[in-house]
Amino acid sequence: MKYRLNPIKAGLPFTVALLWIAATGAAWAGGWNDYKPANLSDSMARYALEFKEAGFQKGAVNINIHPGDPLRVTVRYLGNQRELDARRGTLIVDMWGKSLRMDREMLARTFQKEIEVEENGRTYWLPIQDALLPPLEKEVGRNGAVELWVVFIGAIEKDMVFLVNEFQAQ
Repeated sequence: MKYRLNPIKAGLPFTVALLWIAATGAAWAGGWNDYKPANLSDSMARYALEFKEAGFQKGAVNINIHPGDPLRVTVRYLGNQRELDARRGTLIVDMWGKSLRMDREMLARTFQKEIEVEENGRTYWLPIQDALLPPLEKEVGRNGAVELWVVFIGAIEKDMVFLVNEFQAQ
């Protein structure tokens, strides 16, 4: 599956703004122990402020080349899944993955679905590695508490995109 964004049909200016979080710009190469406890809403607000302070234009597709802090967030898995939104697929595969020289076809196969989670009364859709879906259903199930290992990769307008890389049932 290939994701392509037609900026005219999508109504988005196709301005790609790059945000370098790390001074060196080197790719994040940490391990599971680098994931720090956090919550999604605070993290989204922090990244939105960083994009705003960096002067990105409204409607821009902002890519976080050096992934933000790897986070562990505790949420409730609502049991809902959907196909990956096309704009998010473009961000993951054609922009973020390409910028890190990752195999774009492998990324497209890896991230095909999103899961709906709830944190403090607010719901979020998060792209998840497809290989994690069967164990998530089995170990956590609908309305189960789960700790997700996520990493922020960028934003499309105000849509902050965090990828789910691992989980642990609570």
